[in-house]
Amino acid sequence: MMPLNATESPQNQQLTYVELFHQNGDQHTLAMWLIMGEKCALSSIGILFNAILIATTVKSKKLHNICNVLFALDSLFSALFQLNSLIILLIAVFGINFVPNSTCFYFQAVPVFSVLMSFCLMFQIGLERLANVLLPIWSMNNGSKNLHALFFCVSVASNLLLIWLSFSAYHDINT
Repeated sequence: MMPLNATESPQNQQLTYVELFHQNGDQHTLAMWLIMGEKCALSSIGILFNAILIATTVKSKKLHNICNVLFALDSLFSALFQLNSLIILLIAVFGINFVPNSTCFYFQAVPVFSVLMSFCLMFQIGLERLANVLLPIWSMNNGSKNLHALFFCVSVASNLLLIWLSFSAYHDINT
């Protein structure tokens, strides 16, 4: 494979999606519609299964321990994150092409917050499992519930702060 240099013809260069879009007469390509449709279908399945896991955890009394509640919360935030592909599909279906950054920030705030919370909850699940192995009596006596509630509240507050700082930085740069 030869390196791309100034002597190569423009046909051999890789096009960005924006260039391909304009070259195609401002129409989305079939491949783009197939990719978005596939992402939307897979996300819908993910949202459905996450909703089933949440409903099962809420309805079953045997699943009301800390670990299962954390799994249900993680499923909730994962489902919110998976709504991101539906947003992208709706933007394309309604013909809104290349959304401005300010609007894009608002569309992406909830999915970004959700994925940050999912990371925090995965870490918290790992800590809970480690505490059950190292300190089984303390964990069985529900001594860890307050600690997990505090950790969850700190995670929510810190992730909201990160989203706000991102918005503030974006607003300061563009004004």
